[in-house]
Amino acid sequence: MAVLPFLSDSPGNNYLADGLTEATVNGLAQLQALRVAPRTNALRYKGSAVRPKDAGRELDVAAVVTGSVTQQDGRLRIQIDLVDVGRDSQIWGAVYQGDASELVHLQTRILQDLPHALRIPLSDQEGRRIAWQPTANADAYRAYLQGRYEWSQRSEAGLKRGIERFQQAVVIDPAFAAADRAFRAPELGLQRQFA
Repeated sequence: MAVLPFLSDSPGNNYLADGLTEATVNGLAQLQALRVAPRTNALRYKGSAVRPKDAGRELDVAAVVTGSVTQQDGRLRIQIDLVDVGRDSQIWGAVYQGDASELVHLQTRILQDLPHALRIPLSDQEGRRIAWQPTANADAYRAYLQGRYEWSQRSEAGLKRGIERFQQAVVIDPAFAAADRAFRAPELGLQRQFA
């Protein structure tokens, strides 16, 4: 299986699309019964109009997940589709809608629904892993995703903005361990790279 980079309705929401793509890849990769193409392999399709069937064949996978993210007036709409590469047909699709404050919950639902759509039985441990939420605070999670997006730009300014967003996430939710680690790790790389 491969997860193609999710599309966003505007450049300002690219961080959401990228963050949800990464979370979906990471969540599905935890399932023993599933082989997931590395995120870096699928990234080459970001911003392209490639057909899921063609991308799936190039990545040598049987199924492809596509997605799109729309945010308007404090509401989120996430469309997820699962495509059978061999048959060039949609196996499953769902629309997840909610307030922007429900971002973490919507992401968790996506990760719970995809294995079900693939008819992959989950062990209790796998079920707990994909249901785990790094933070319950949507604002902290949004700041974290913005930080990851900025950090991925690999520029001095992007790294600095990323660190600021990670710090913001930790201020909002001091128990958000992933944001705290991300806040501390890029600082070291920034000092080495741009010193």
